[in-house]
Amino acid sequence: MGQRNKPAAKRELPPKRQLFVEAYIASGCNATEAARRAGYAAPAEEGYRLLRIAQVAEAIRERVEAAKECMGADEVLARLTEQARSTLDDFLDGEQIDFDKARDLGKMHLLKSISWTKYGPRIEVYDAHAALVDLGRHHKLFTDRVEKSPEETAAEQAKADALAEVAAALDRIAARKQAPA
Repeated sequence: MGQRNKPAAKRELPPKRQLFVEAYIASGCNATEAARRAGYAAPAEEGYRLLRIAQVAEAIRERVEAAKECMGADEVLARLTEQARSTLDDFLDGEQIDFDKARDLGKMHLLKSISWTKYGPRIEVYDAHAALVDLGRHHKLFTDRVEKSPEETAAEQAKADALAEVAAALDRIAARKQAPA
């Protein structure tokens, strides 16, 4: 069975049209730019025309929906921040675990695991310290320190001294060339 027997929305796009769809998403939904990137001769006209083809429009809609499912950098940072700030108080009412309270506060996603014991539910939240470390790394708050052995330090100093000698020699040569004869 060829593509002709498939419903229009389910047929595979020709490669050039698929390039257009990908470029359309990548260009921030700019049809002219997408058509140019896909190699169409008249990008403005072709971009406009391609958007009106049902199969192309459906492919774009599907890509947009798929992109919504991806977690962006801002959402990752927001979730790490929530994990860093969460406490067991978000889940407790006195000494009892209160899932209704956590649900009302919108904190259920902060639970790493829930298990049931003979005494009732046991919860584990994500590690706030780990989240803080990840956020600190993202914001470049930590400087990794590298310790060097005395031999490495001496070798680097010898290289620096040799470069200084070469620079001084070059300065002397330049001074001689500029001096009146």
